[in-house]
Amino acid sequence: MINSSHHAALKLLESIIAQGKNLDNALNSRIFTDMELRDKKFVRQILMVTLRHWGIIDKILENFMERPLPKKDIRTQLLLSLGTAHLLWMGTPDYAAVNSMVELAKQTGAHRHTGLINAVLKAVANGGDELLYTLDKEILSLPEWLWKRWVKQYGEDTTREIIRAQMQIPPLDLSPKESIAQLKALLPEGEILPQGSLRLHEAGMVNNLAGFNEGQWWVQDAAAAIPALLFGEVKGKHIYDLCAAPGGKTAQLAAKGAQVTAVDLSESRIKRLKENLARLELSAQCICADLDKWQAPAVDAVLLDAPCSATGTLRRHPDLAWKKTAPDIKELAEIQSNLLKRAALWVKSGGILIYATCSLEPEEGEMQIEKFLKNQPEFKLVPIEAQEVGDASFIKDGMLRTLPCFLAEKGGMDGFFAARMIRS
Repeated sequence: MINSSHHAALKLLESIIAQGKNLDNALNSRIFTDMELRDKKFVRQILMVTLRHWGIIDKILENFMERPLPKKDIRTQLLLSLGTAHLLWMGTPDYAAVNSMVELAKQTGAHRHTGLINAVLKAVANGGDELLYTLDKEILSLPEWLWKRWVKQYGEDTTREIIRAQMQIPPLDLSPKESIAQLKALLPEGEILPQGSLRLHEAGMVNNLAGFNEGQWWVQDAAAAIPALLFGEVKGKHIYDLCAAPGGKTAQLAAKGAQVTAVDLSESRIKRLKENLARLELSAQCICADLDKWQAPAVDAVLLDAPCSATGTLRRHPDLAWKKTAPDIKELAEIQSNLLKRAALWVKSGGILIYATCSLEPEEGEMQIEKFLKNQPEFKLVPIEAQEVGDASFIKDGMLRTLPCFLAEKGGMDGFFAARMIRS
C-alpha cells in the first residue's frame, strides 16, 4: 500500500500545476496541515525538489518518451515528474521510486498509463544521471522568457549565479524584537548578517526554537528586512504600512516605537498579521481595505511593499517561475504605479515614502521610481547609504537592489528592490 504522504504530494502538486494554487496556499490546506510532522517534512521536500527542477525534469522526460503526453493526462505527467525527482535528487532506490509511482497511478485514476510510467521511470533510473550531466541546468531552470529577461538585465554570468543560488535550500532568517545581540545570545548557533538579521542554517521546526513562544523574533528574509530600516528613527512617528501582511515590516516598525497602521486587501492575511503581532506582543492598527478606495489623513511616513511578480523569491517559491508570464509583469507594473500614486497622497510635507518589491524586474523597481519622480516633482529621491544596509553592494544608483546570489557564501538572500523618497 502506498504511503499517504505520496498521495498528499501528488494532490498538492496537482493543485499547484493544474489548478493554479501557489505553493504557500497549497501548504496551508488541511491535506497538509493535518499530517504528522514526519510526513510534512517529506511532502514539503519532494514538492520543493520537483518544483525547483521542473524545467530540467521536463527536458529529461522529453528525452525518454517517444511522444509527449496529451495535455489532459496531467496526473500521469505529475507522477513521472515526482518519480524523476525521487530518482535523480532524493536518493530514493530505483525500485522504490518506480514501484511507488506505478502503485500511486493505480490508486489515483491513472491506471491506464502504469506501463508507460514503469517504462519511462526505469529509463530515467538507468540513464537519467548521465543525461543530467550533459544538460545546461541553469538555462532549463527558468522559462525561456524569464531567462532572456534576466540575461538582458543582469548579463549571463550574473543570471547563472542567481539561478545557482535559487537552487539551494535557503537558510532561515530571523528579525529581533529587541536587539540582535539579545537574539544571538538566545540562539548562539545563529550568524549575524550585515543588515542585522540572525541566520540559522539548520533550524528545524520554527515553533520549537528558543524565543518563539516568548515572541522574541519573527521569520523574515534578510532582504525583506531592509526597507523598514530606511526610515531611520521612527519612535513616535505615525507610519502607514501598505500591503502589510504577513506583517514583518509592521513588526519592525512597531518594535522601534512607531505608531503603525497596517493595511491589506485580504481579510485572511490581516487575520494572520494580527496573530503574528499577538505572539510578539506588539500593537498596530490593522485595517482590511482596498487602497483604491481607502481614505485617510497624511502621516509622517508611508511604506508600500507593492504586490509584484516575486521573481526575487524563487528559491523559496519555485512554483512562481512557471506561473508568471511576460504580460503579467506589465499588468503588475500598472497596479504598482497606481498604488504608488495613492501612497503619495498620504505622505506629509517633509515625510518619507518608501516603495519596495521582491521582484528582479526593472519595470517593478527602477523604472517605477523613474516614472514616479518624473510625474511627482514634489518628491525627491533620498539616496540610501551603505551603513544603513550593511553592504555597499546592496545599493545601485542610490536605491536598494539585492540579488539572490548576494551573500552566496552565507546562503544567499531574496532579490529585493526599494527606493526612499521625501516629499519636499
